Amino acid sequence: MGLGKTIQAIALIGTSKERMIANPHRATPTMIICPPRLITNWKSEISKHAQAGPLHAKIYHRPTHYTLSEADILKYDIIITSYNTITQEFKQTHTSTSFIFQINWHRIILDEAHYICSQYTTTHCAINSLLSSCQICLMGTPIHNTIYDLLGIISFITQPQSPNQYNWSPFLLSSLSKGCNDNFHLALRHLSLRHTKTTHLESLPTISHHYELLPLNPTMQQAYSTLYEELLSSKAKDQENFSEILASFKYVVTITSCLTQLRRRTGKTTRAGALRITPQQSHKLLCMWKHA
Repeated sequence: MGLGKTIQAIALIGTSKERMIANPHRATPTMIICPPRLITNWKSEISKHAQAGPLHAKIYHRPTHYTLSEADILKYDIIITSYNTITQEFKQTHTSTSFIFQINWHRIILDEAHYICSQYTTTHCAINSLLSSCQICLMGTPIHNTIYDLLGIISFITQPQSPNQYNWSPFLLSSLSKGCNDNFHLALRHLSLRHTKTTHLESLPTISHHYELLPLNPTMQQAYSTLYEELLSSKAKDQENFSEILASFKYVVTITSCLTQLRRRTGKTTRAGALRITPQQSHKLLCMWKHA
């Protein structure tokens, strides 16, 4: 999360649009496939970051995709859909009759690509039945269970688009089964671009953090203090018990839950009559935060 996958994908689409304008007869849209909860996020991010050179995006998802034709699809630069939509269309129609599987997409971008990590699911078969000139997978956690999770993703990235292209999946599977991890790691280095929170770009300025304590208004302060006292009294009867809570890992979930309730309360009002938080209580709250 927050490592720039979405913005880099949008930048790539925007850059390639300039080349597509020069060859309009070869221009086809980019298809973005993601979980339903991310569809509107992609749409808003595209509108936000592609203002200078507008990218026209269309959502192909219930109920709109029932009314879209192939001619409608080809008018847009980006088509945003979900894994479930592609899977359902794959199951309900044959790939030879559905225009979604007949269009040779300029590129297909899979967000949360671990949805196709298993090669034996209908979703993987449906995604692999799509035609494209370029395949890109975006994910924060490529391996959930075993290293074999990567095979489904690699088979999509390296799927041959013509009989003359080599299918790398059997080779990599054979290498893993024989314990030859070097071949697998070599292929992975050439197929992936990895960003971590420690990755720094030389062109970016040094980040600086500034913390400012914002006091609550009297009503919110009373509500916050009341809830704080209730949570503290229910979880720690005395100072010794409070120390025991902080020292035990099993209470992390409880502490985190308390902090969540306190954060939510800062935006709401409740009954009055509670005391303001004392310095000792503030220290306890800080300890809770650090140990959570």
